[in-house]
Amino acid sequence: MLDTWLFTVSSVTDSVSGVAQAAPTAILVSARVYRTGKVPVVDTGGLAARAADPSLLTVLGATLRQGSFLNAATSRYPVTVLGYQAARRSG
Repeated sequence: MLDTWLFTVSSVTDSVSGVAQAAPTAILVSARVYRTGKVPVVDTGGLAARAADPSLLTVLGATLRQGSFLNAATSRYPVTVLGYQAARRSG
């Protein structure tokens, strides 16, 4: 279902006047994210999970300092991409 939603959003935004590029994302409301396994289930600490299309990095003109972004290989598995600050804090 998520793949269908991402495709639909991408198709719609591609046809909007003035939009040069688009890469869909979605907040995964039912996903629970915790800093450690010892955090109480009711306390996510403001962390959220977001689904993103592999084209997001290119559309934003962003680069990676280290590692890899979403790609055909990672699309088959649950994957986490951390931002710089989150990666730095987690060691």
